Amino acid sequence: TRKLERVKSTAMPVGEIMDEAFPMIPEEASLNIVRQLLQEYPAVLLQKDGRITGIVTKADLFKVLESKTKEL
Repeated sequence: TRKLERVKSTAMPVGEIMDEAFPMIPEEASLNIVRQLLQEYPAVLLQKDGRITGIVTKADLFKVLESKTKEL
């Protein structure tokens, strides 16, 4: 990616090339909210009691939606 092209040294701080943070939502959030966020971000972090408890990616969402479609 373009950011990796800017790496001049392995001693370079990772903060200079990192992407913005993934959004964090409560575990209880609806799939609709996750779907909306995944339109803009590659992943969404789940949290409970201020701690990260999981990560949802587009692939995860597709698996859930695909299994629900097969049930119909």
